[in-house]
Amino acid sequence: MELEGDKEKYGENSKVYIALVILGKAWNSFPELRSDIEELANEIRWIGNQWGAANIDKQIGIYLKTGVMKGINTVEQVLSAAYRSDAAKINSARKTADKETFAQFNQEGNGTDGANAFKHGLWSALSTKAVGEKKARLFLNAHEFGWVEENLNDPDAMMMDIHNNWRGRELAKVNSKDKLAKAVANDLARGNMKVIKNGKLVYSTPEWRAS
Repeated sequence: MELEGDKEKYGENSKVYIALVILGKAWNSFPELRSDIEELANEIRWIGNQWGAANIDKQIGIYLKTGVMKGINTVEQVLSAAYRSDAAKINSARKTADKETFAQFNQEGNGTDGANAFKHGLWSALSTKAVGEKKARLFLNAHEFGWVEENLNDPDAMMMDIHNNWRGRELAKVNSKDKLAKAVANDLARGNMKVIKNGKLVYSTPEWRAS
């Protein structure tokens, strides 16, 4: 992914340019995902052109001071500054997915097992219902690619999340919002989602069937 002209256009220290540099690293590291990374980079550039990198920096600065953007990466910050209403809906979807994951699995779902697969699938599905397929894909891809340095230490975990995010978007197309938790649990049980078992990325099996 070429960054020629981006530094001069947006400013070397701007969040827009830093986000593009991060995505450039992801583009080099994960060639099989370049189309998704390129889509996200183009969106970041569009935001920089539309809002102005300085305005995005100002908005992010306000949010960081108030704690609204706590715990999210730079790529997510740029998207959230531009699409504030959508970002709030994405965050609400994540909280609902976290709550439902704990209810079904009695754990937070922060590992690489069925609980984590369920959480990502439901978060993505609920996000798709809330903001549409494209915005859900952009935000959740930003969550993955924006942590490229960390994900290089465990690329299978990232690939697991990306796959399960995709399954969530697909399930959102054919299920009503109130049926999504059950649909994701069934998808997991049927072996359509991915988990890491014995150090290998594999499709899920019925052993994680939600009760």
